[in-house]
Amino acid sequence: TVFPAIDSRPGRLSADERLYVFVSSSVPVQTLRNYAATIDRISDPNVVMVMRGFVGTMKDWTKMLEFSSRVLARQPHCDPKEGQCEMYAANLQIDPMLFRRYGITVVPAMVYARGVTRLDVAMSEGLVDAAKVTDHYQMQGDVSLEYFLESVRRETGSASLDAMLAALREGREDGGSYGK
Repeated sequence: TVFPAIDSRPGRLSADERLYVFVSSSVPVQTLRNYAATIDRISDPNVVMVMRGFVGTMKDWTKMLEFSSRVLARQPHCDPKEGQCEMYAANLQIDPMLFRRYGITVVPAMVYARGVTRLDVAMSEGLVDAAKVTDHYQMQGDVSLEYFLESVRRETGSASLDAMLAALREGREDGGSYGK
């Protein structure tokens, strides 16, 4: 984990469920910001934005820091070098093994996995020897997390996803879609 979760509120997903949002620096920043805002609103430690690798090189991590600041800052033009910026509570990880495990070749993409059993907590959940997964659902393309969650909830009947959708819709007068 490069940027650990900031939010410590209890999540809506059970311990064996994950929601991965696969992204890269090639995805439009506004799309990434929409995902970060939605993940912040969901407030669940098992919801993670995942990148295949660093922006720039690992030795020059300042490019990755600048990128993550553009994505995670609540105010789009806030510059952490100029002062303190309030950030979305969204976990951003670098994990090429998760890309490989789920066959992600196009981003953005989303994966809902359930029945996740960690066999080695020190290793990536993308490694078959480190984690087992009962089943998963995925979607590629620039769609909102709400759309993805609603699609998977209809298929699975998951109470956890019902709770996430309720959290996204809470406080909205129209009760409609959140994000894009």
